[in-house]
Amino acid sequence: MNDVNATLIKHQNLNEGLGILHVRPDGGLSPFHAGQFMMAGLPDPLDEQPAKEQARPQKVLRRAYSIASSPSQNGHVEFFVVRVDGGRLTPMLWDLKEGDRLFLDNRGRGHFHLEGLDLSGDALLMLATGTGLAPFVAMIREFRQKGFPRRVILVHGVRHRGDLGYEEEFRSLAAERSDFEFLPVTSREDAPPEGGLRGHLQQILDPESFKNHFGEALAPAHMRVLLCGNPAMIENSVSRLGLLGFTRHSKKEPGNLHFEKYW
Repeated sequence: MNDVNATLIKHQNLNEGLGILHVRPDGGLSPFHAGQFMMAGLPDPLDEQPAKEQARPQKVLRRAYSIASSPSQNGHVEFFVVRVDGGRLTPMLWDLKEGDRLFLDNRGRGHFHLEGLDLSGDALLMLATGTGLAPFVAMIREFRQKGFPRRVILVHGVRHRGDLGYEEEFRSLAAERSDFEFLPVTSREDAPPEGGLRGHLQQILDPESFKNHFGEALAPAHMRVLLCGNPAMIENSVSRLGLLGFTRHSKKEPGNLHFEKYW
């Protein structure tokens, strides 16, 4: 295994702790499903090499990153990344410049995707906190290529407005399409973002609040819910949704509630 096998072709710094990395693997991109993740990383600078003529490959620090780009976006993958101060890997990734080399395990992993599901009659409610938005970015971009389900509602919860990341893209899409809605939620701003809410995104799971915002009932008979983000949000949301009759989806027992804890 080579220490590095991919190139950073674009690095977007959204703020001092949030960015988007565009990575192109050597030899082309392997197929993946929207919602999956890949392992990316860098050689470990603390890994001491043996004093031999043929030293072993340097240890690679790697971490799973959900893919924000659509599978139809040929040639490279896009990662929505938060800098973890004190972490070993993300500060090094943060310092990469365009053209720098890194490691990419060029295959999609994980089961948090919609492949094989019949969405013809369902509305999709997507709830994300922070960079847990990434798999939904990929899914929504793929819908633009292949067609939307009946209705898609995206709720993104962050601390500050500057953490929304893809706000401009989703506001533009919502203005274009009647079957897509975007609701931003901020928890540490004095006022809510335009057209959004202040607080925590779980508040939208109150049946009355949901119906007031979106004009239909939050009901398992015609809606599928996807959750991605911090475990506390997911546990709280799963509890709320369970009281409304939503059940967790698995291969053995199909349901209408899908989630992925993001750390």
